[in-house]
Amino acid sequence: MTSAAGTGNTGLAQAPNAPAPMTRAMVLIGLGALWFALRPYEGIVKDAYLYVGRALADLDPNGVGRDWMFRTDQQMRYSVFPIALRLLVRWLGPNLASETLAFLALSVWFASFVTLASALGSGRQKWLLIFFTVLARPQYSPFFFFTAEAQAVARPFAEAFVLFAMACMIRGRNLPALALLILAAGFNPIMALAGVGVFFVVKSWEDRRWLIVAGMAAAGAALAAILKIPVADRLLLQMDHDWRSALDPLVFVRNWNIKTFGSLTTALSTIALAAWRLDGRRRKFLVATLAVGLAGLAAADFLGDRASNLLVLQLQTWRAGWLAAALAPGALAVLALDARKRPAVHWLAPSLMAMAWTPIDGALKILCSALAILTFAAAERGKISLSDSISRKLAFAVLAYSAVVSSYHLWEAVALFASAFRTASALTGDPSGLPAFLISRIAPFNDQFWPLAAIGALFAFDVLRSNDLLKAAFALGALALALSSWDARTGYRRSLDQAIHVPEFATILSERPGEVYWSRGDDEAWNWLGRPNWLADLQQWPILLSREQAMIWKARNERALALGLKQRQKSDPEPTLTAPRLTTFCADADAPAWIVWPLKAGEAAPPDLSPRAIWRAPDLLVLDFKEDGSAIWAKSDRFMLLACGGGAGA
Repeated sequence: MTSAAGTGNTGLAQAPNAPAPMTRAMVLIGLGALWFALRPYEGIVKDAYLYVGRALADLDPNGVGRDWMFRTDQQMRYSVFPIALRLLVRWLGPNLASETLAFLALSVWFASFVTLASALGSGRQKWLLIFFTVLARPQYSPFFFFTAEAQAVARPFAEAFVLFAMACMIRGRNLPALALLILAAGFNPIMALAGVGVFFVVKSWEDRRWLIVAGMAAAGAALAAILKIPVADRLLLQMDHDWRSALDPLVFVRNWNIKTFGSLTTALSTIALAAWRLDGRRRKFLVATLAVGLAGLAAADFLGDRASNLLVLQLQTWRAGWLAAALAPGALAVLALDARKRPAVHWLAPSLMAMAWTPIDGALKILCSALAILTFAAAERGKISLSDSISRKLAFAVLAYSAVVSSYHLWEAVALFASAFRTASALTGDPSGLPAFLISRIAPFNDQFWPLAAIGALFAFDVLRSNDLLKAAFALGALALALSSWDARTGYRRSLDQAIHVPEFATILSERPGEVYWSRGDDEAWNWLGRPNWLADLQQWPILLSREQAMIWKARNERALALGLKQRQKSDPEPTLTAPRLTTFCADADAPAWIVWPLKAGEAAPPDLSPRAIWRAPDLLVLDFKEDGSAIWAKSDRFMLLACGGGAGA
């Protein structure tokens, strides 16, 4: 660190009080356990639908394999991950295979970040950097996706290999770094692009000859596009209006809201300030990470949103910001540690940056980030003439306000979901699983990590003295929390993940092959029926890569919406099924062979419908929120099977 009067750049190499090996082990165990506790496993959900579904399709080509999204799959061919997943699903079944891969994904990601943190600092600095990262789940997209997802998907593995590569690059080990980046690309090329970009920016900064390599790569891509080589040829193509209109609006950067931009501004500003205080290759690494993230956003806006360039839209170049988002919490720890031995005027910028991390309005996040940068620059240049006493009071006031805001929102979240859990327990008669339920629902509120982070900072600054007994208690407590909260699935989700076909429907379904429309369902048709979906929300996710899929999705979705068999958004009236609607729907040539329609608890089948069978399933509890913020549950426990297709009606 610099002296109290210094303002020059510094690294994090001078770490005092290196703990003994046993102490380090206890801290690492505690942090690792807390890492898992705050990222519980929620089952085969979100993008895991696609990967596990792909494995089921490969293993059952005449059943799930007939789903239209798998017949024209344009996504899984670019990753080795589906091959490994298919083998595991064959050996272990989808349930155990998915949970095993989710556990491995988190384990590899945590190990990679510990390795990167060791390359960025040591001792107290390294531990606080890891601690902040464990507590915060940085957001890198408007879809509420996070790095290090506890899912059976390729992304966290690719991210982990990128982090390992960045650690090698910082230490000057170029060949292992390149090998790891290639490995990352084998799992998920889009996520690997961020690491490739950062590597070439840093190496070109240090040695201009790397610019020749980058130029040759760009020329090769241009030539491949001109020669119309598959994938590269999309660089010269545009996405047409019909295709664009079928996509989720949030695919396009211009549709993001102020909350998303506030979070992005906070993360990128934190990275920028931390880079200012570092030196050497570590500074270059953070600057390159910032530059690549901004370049990805700019490309997504100008070349994707505005120019409709097909390749840029499909690459989703805004995802290059994931690396900056993953590093931002640790960068905040860098700022805090840098300020502790400097004049109090240097405390103002980290305090304002901390406030930007609290759950405040997106516009206020941007304002706090801007003020932090301006205050930081002014303090560096000696342009702030505040006494240490006044500076301390201002910094503590901002931090106190941040802690109050975070604690209040955290308390509200706990109270809300505890109430929802009590309601669920009353409905199901099953009071178990409260820790997992609460953590799985509260953990995504990633802005509320400040109360715990503040405690960690106090220990790091020696304000609170720690000892081996306390560290052992931390490790044991975190382990207990992780073991009790890891499996956060509902009974319904656990049953669905087993992929055991429903015997009440099996014989009837064998009368007629074809697709199934499972109302308000996702992977139920695949797992419980072994049948292709006619329409499910999860089928919208990969249509960015296939116009054919996009047109199928658009036509079917609009038809279901027009007949009131599907909601466009939660505020719309709930879908209802009547005999006239069923007859109209099933008369279409593209109608599914069967419809499965849920019945809420106590609800009888409509008298004008004649279901072929009704199956009582594990309790289906769907958590929803009223406009006043209170939690409600929609409970369905039975499902009607109705024949459809060719005007069969009920």
